[in-house]
Parts: sequence; C-alpha cells; structure tokens
Amino acid sequence: MGIPVFARSYPLNDNAKEQTLSQGKVADRPAWALVDDLMLRSRVTALARDAGFTTRYFAAPDALVAALGEDPGERPALVIVDVSDRGGKGLVLLERLAGAAAEPRSPILAFYAHTDLAVRKRAESLGVDRIVPRSAFVLRFAELAKDLAG
Repeated sequence: MGIPVFARSYPLNDNAKEQTLSQGKVADRPAWALVDDLMLRSRVTALARDAGFTTRYFAAPDALVAALGEDPGERPALVIVDVSDRGGKGLVLLERLAGAAAEPRSPILAFYAHTDLAVRKRAESLGVDRIVPRSAFVLRFAELAKDLAG
C-alpha cells in the first residue's frame, strides 16, 4: 500500500503574484535579497512569503544597486542582506548603497553570524536599518520586516 499524496493547487491572483500556502495570504510586497547560501535562501524565501513578500535574489551587489537605479517606482519594500557571506558581498552592497544615497531609500534588514561582531559594527557604520544575528533573523523575521517595511 502506497503513501497517499495530497495535492491542492492554489490559484494566483489577477496579477499572478505568489500565494502563500501557510496563511493563505498573497505575497505582494517585493523584497530584494543578497544571500549566497542556498539553504539560507530557501529559509529566507519561506519566511518572506509567510510575511507577505515576494523575494528576488541578486548574485552580485552591483546588480542589486543597478536594479534600484532602473525604475524608482519599482523599489523593494525591503532589502535583505547576509553580511556574513564568505566573499564579503553583503558589506560591499552596504558600501555601495551608502555611497548611492538615493532617496527614498528602501529599508535594509541585515543578518550576521553571532560571533562576527566586527562585521556587525561595520554594517552599522554603513547605515543598515536593522542588523540581527542569523538566529534572531529566522525567529523574528515577520516582526522585523513589519517594523521596517510596514
């Protein structure tokens, strides 16, 4: 006897935006992210979806900065940055965003490895709106995102 499989399709709304399965909400606010780790990406995607965001990932800091400059009307509601990545892309992105000084600016939520206090201090000096340890980011994402992006 096989294991029963239950499948249900959830219709997309008129704008073809993602619909969450866990809360039945439509994810309609864009969140742009620079997160290299694939496991973290999947976690961020799920957390963002549950909080009402659709997530767009960027491979490089310059790509995200360029996208911000393309159409000011298409700014993300939130920018998510992993500043503990091995290549230092997260801090490079924060440096580029600090230098761009475009207004209005999307709020930036960053996370770091709890042992890397130097990275946290550097991110704070670059004007990140909120930086939390990775564990707090995962546990409190909905609250943090709501505080920053409304």
